[in-house]
Amino acid sequence: MQTINEKMDALIAIQEYEAAYLLGANILAQHQNNEEAVNALCSLTAKLRSDCNDLAFKQRDNSTEYHDLEALLIKTNLLTHQDMNGAFLTSSLQN
Repeated sequence: MQTINEKMDALIAIQEYEAAYLLGANILAQHQNNEEAVNALCSLTAKLRSDCNDLAFKQRDNSTEYHDLEALLIKTNLLTHQDMNGAFLTSSLQN
């Protein structure tokens, strides 16, 4: 049986980012403090951030693709309590 990280990594590898997000979000909806799910979602945020940066470097940061990835990154950051740069928000660490 695959771990959450393995499932998420497989989805990320084939650029099924929304499916990876939904997997992590569903797990966290059932088990709010599931560390494995949060760690897997952090892998997703890293990939989304990288893809957004690549598109911005190519001056495609006004494309639909960029905006879709950025919107998903924002949603995922809400689950992982990260900012847009990947830093964990201080207030979430105190809870």
